[in-house]
Amino acid sequence: MIPSPGIVTPWRDNAHVLYLLAAAIGVLVFAIDAFTPLDIAVAVLYVAVVLLVASAGSRPATAGAACVCVALTLLAFALSHDVGAGYQGGAAARCAVSLLAIATTAMLSLRNLASTAILRERLQLLDLTHDAIVVHDMNDRITFWNQGAEELYGWSAKQAIGQSIHELTQTNASMSLDDIRREVLRVGQWQGELQRVRKDGQTVMISSRWALWRDRGGRPLAVLATNNDITDRKHMEAELRRSTAELAHATRVTMLGEMAASIAHEVTQPLAALVTAGDAALRWLHRPQPDLSEVEMSIQQMIRDAQRAAEVIRRIRKLACKRAQEEAVLDLNVIVRESLELLRGELDSQRIEVRAEYAEPAPLVRGDRVQLQQVIINLLLNGIQAMTDVTDVTDVTDVTDVTDVTDVTDVTDVTDVTDRPRCLRIRTQATRGRQAQVAVEDTGIGVSAEHSSRLFNAFFTTKKDGMGMGLSICRSIVEAHGGRIWAESQEHCGTIMQFVLPLNEETCDEH
Repeated sequence: MIPSPGIVTPWRDNAHVLYLLAAAIGVLVFAIDAFTPLDIAVAVLYVAVVLLVASAGSRPATAGAACVCVALTLLAFALSHDVGAGYQGGAAARCAVSLLAIATTAMLSLRNLASTAILRERLQLLDLTHDAIVVHDMNDRITFWNQGAEELYGWSAKQAIGQSIHELTQTNASMSLDDIRREVLRVGQWQGELQRVRKDGQTVMISSRWALWRDRGGRPLAVLATNNDITDRKHMEAELRRSTAELAHATRVTMLGEMAASIAHEVTQPLAALVTAGDAALRWLHRPQPDLSEVEMSIQQMIRDAQRAAEVIRRIRKLACKRAQEEAVLDLNVIVRESLELLRGELDSQRIEVRAEYAEPAPLVRGDRVQLQQVIINLLLNGIQAMTDVTDVTDVTDVTDVTDVTDVTDVTDVTDVTDRPRCLRIRTQATRGRQAQVAVEDTGIGVSAEHSSRLFNAFFTTKKDGMGMGLSICRSIVEAHGGRIWAESQEHCGTIMQFVLPLNEETCDEH
């Protein structure tokens, strides 16, 4: 039987030493038993020979040693007693006791070797998996270390067994190790991510699953941990997040271009009011008797208008800037109001009526303000464009493989929607499933059932000059926040775009 690499067996690695020691003890016992007049069962000491040979792990050698010990016992008995004079009852009894002891020891040793062999075969199966499997006792001392662990961490089983798993690998986790131990003792298992250091000094991210092993009395004995290296996956996820953030930024900049008229209106309006208030202040000052109270009111109005313009520019700058994600507890009602303010000029120029319904109390979510505002503005823009389009492009093109999206001009059906009331309805609510929901409903041309399921696919668009990235980015943002986004539409009857996000756990109970 080949020892499993996960178990260190120093005695079995030096079997020849055990055999030599057993032989020496056997010769000594035989000499004492055969050539000394001691009236004791000296041959019982042959059990030490059997145990030493058995500790080498060989069943044939153990059985052979037992047979040799039996033969030596009988030979010593014959040499130490006069056969012609007849055997004494006491000597025969001592010989029988010795033989019984040797046979019993041999039988138990062979049985133990058989059980050990089965156990070792099962342990060797653990080396067939690519997972790193480690068993450590309740003091974190390693007792088993499979081949997968050797490959992952770099230490051999001989080097690792007996060491503290957390000191050896410099374990670092998002929660304390004491909290993890308490969790394992409480529920019998734990799963999470750990940061560890390999033998070569390289830091790796580990997906670890722990299971508690108890004895028959329910006392905890050890922990079996299955570990997988997820370092590459984490790097790819980080790269994906970076690429998604860059794409979201590019989409926001494109979206700002679509909002140019609205932005110009929102900035021009307070600036015009600022000029008007300034002119009024000058007129009051140029009077023969200046009315300082009126001048003060005009200046205060100028300050308010300037602050309003600065706030609009601040919001636009936030949308345009490339920035790291910043999570905070957000009021969805506030984000919807700010989004509508940024689009006020576009809504007024297109003569679109807005009906906003805000949940009370306001639904609170945890997320990035700019990203969620990007989603809401994108949905509002889609609703505005759906109601301002005079034609309905029913032959929609997937532009995944199209180099120049401006070539998508195949219009096969035209539906007049100019006589339809233009109403954009947006509402927020908290659902029974502890989720916050935002829905944007338009009275536009709608989308066919065939295409509604593909609206959020990358490079899929229903617009003549669209790139098919806006709604795809919206889906990525919503899903990254733990939510879901979808569309409900009947052709020629408008569309409802809606998404849900988990309510903030710290505050949803208060609501």
